[in-house]
Amino acid sequence: MTKVPGVTVSPHDTNWSGLSAIANVSAGRCGLEVGHTAVACARSSPPPGRASVPSDEVPWASMYLPKHFRAGDVETEELLAGIRTADLITPSADGLYATFLPLIYAADAGRPGSLLGHVARKNDHWRLAPLSESLVIAHGPDAYITPAWYASKREHGRVVPTWNYTTAHVYGELVVHDDVVWLERVVRLLTDRHEAARSEPWSVDDAPREYTEGQLQAIVGLELRISRVEAKVKLGQNRSAADIDGVIEGLRDVGDQASAVATSRARRN
Repeated sequence: MTKVPGVTVSPHDTNWSGLSAIANVSAGRCGLEVGHTAVACARSSPPPGRASVPSDEVPWASMYLPKHFRAGDVETEELLAGIRTADLITPSADGLYATFLPLIYAADAGRPGSLLGHVARKNDHWRLAPLSESLVIAHGPDAYITPAWYASKREHGRVVPTWNYTTAHVYGELVVHDDVVWLERVVRLLTDRHEAARSEPWSVDDAPREYTEGQLQAIVGLELRISRVEAKVKLGQNRSAADIDGVIEGLRDVGDQASAVATSRARRN
């Protein structure tokens, strides 16, 4: 096994630890304990060049994260388990390299877990020697919020538009799996997840075996071994109850049920 800073290349890694626990985030892992008071696996000291942060922000977060928008334990778990696609960003000597790809979360009891996926063999992302940790940026529901939905618009008019959203910045060591056994397991996990809602789900076994084996040779597996998570839920928690009621109703009227549900749950939390 060859190691370079921030990445592990494992050409014959058949260790399936964690893969059977997909989307099953267990309590007690780093940064996701019940009652954790700040960002998951947050730094205990400021990053270089940052002596302090405003008092309303979570200390040493790598994103703008006011305390009233920071995700709680349950919200962070749901964001990880709900990741379908995301942006993988890796710092290299040639600059930042980014790839949009499907991912699936693998919990690992006692550890932060991993995000699993794959890229085309011709994609140079897997060949990089990272300068530090890689970053996955994942998103949940998001929506434009018109001030016309606010009760306070009718009361005093001092309102402006905003954008509500949920997001997670997931950091970790990038591990490369150039191993068809590992790859096939992940391909099956991803396929089964996204086919599950169909009345007649397609299976990897529906394709000729020889064809499948050829396709597996054309891809390379990637695993982000999570070291910390910074999760943000900006869903109007700083607005009045009447304003939030208006937002939920407005979102439902425009057919954005996902954002309406997320906003309602954020208020209850």
